[in-house]
Amino acid sequence: LIELFSYLGFIKNNMSKNAIELFKKVTNPDEILLCLLFNSCAQVRTKEALDFGRKVWSQMPLVYHKNQYILNAILDMFIKCGDITNAEKVFQGKKRIVIDYGQMMKCYNNHEMPMNTLNLYEKMKNEGIQGDIIIFVLLIDACTQLGIESRCRTIIKQIPSSMLNNLQLRSALIHMWVCHIFSY
Repeated sequence: LIELFSYLGFIKNNMSKNAIELFKKVTNPDEILLCLLFNSCAQVRTKEALDFGRKVWSQMPLVYHKNQYILNAILDMFIKCGDITNAEKVFQGKKRIVIDYGQMMKCYNNHEMPMNTLNLYEKMKNEGIQGDIIIFVLLIDACTQLGIESRCRTIIKQIPSSMLNNLQLRSALIHMWVCHIFSY
């Protein structure tokens, strides 16, 4: 219990490196400590933190590999640390909700992989998961990166009219069209 409070104190005070060091002294961590560790690694975003997170992931009991809280934390760590390959593996192996799709799409956009974002959207639709405003903003960002007008128009037609009043969505659309117009 003392370790948990110490760990939370380090995280709350933006001392994630110290939290990681404290975790190295823990034997038999529970799901809460594992989630906090992966969160700390995601905050630090160094190769060393990622390597330690990978090591813990590979050595923890298999029962934890099915725990949705741990899977969410490890997915976040892989994405924030830029480990796309492992992020994709975790993403494929977990029960996915719209937030998970958004995380992966943001990752793809940040790494200039807009086609992956668009392909993931198709997979999302095939699984019957409805897009929200964030998903459509990420799709518009992907379309902006691609600069393919026909693809832009296809995505725009799929946006529910009830979302078109959203300021973030409108800004993304304006940005897309400005980038498209000035790219000629």
